[in-house]
Amino acid sequence: MTPAEAGRIGRAWIAAGGDVRPGMRDTQGARLTDRHAWVQPDDWSPAVFAANNYSHLPDLRDAATRGAALEVVRERWGAPEGHLYPFERAAYPEALSWVFRRFYGADFTSEGDSEAAALLAALEAAPKVSP
Repeated sequence: MTPAEAGRIGRAWIAAGGDVRPGMRDTQGARLTDRHAWVQPDDWSPAVFAANNYSHLPDLRDAATRGAALEVVRERWGAPEGHLYPFERAAYPEALSWVFRRFYGADFTSEGDSEAAALLAALEAAPKVSP
């Protein structure tokens, strides 16, 4: 994934209402130590964050950040056993995609061409929470 793609996914993550969690890495390589380490508390809202060109976006190329993002997606779906796994299409075995399922045996909830894209798609498809 290119830095530009990582930035696009990070911006879309915030725009979709995705939380940032301690331990996540930002697109500048810094590790988040608390919720307000990237923006001032007054500025913390997904709408304000996404509307501005903040350089500190969650970097879903990082394994720890993807793990924290999976936690967010599980919470949004109310699915503590939700999981990602690689999926090989029978017709196109070279075209691997990633799938999120709420529980084992469930239909696909979302998919993407990378773990990061599948997590973003799962967040975007999750039931909306009240502000």
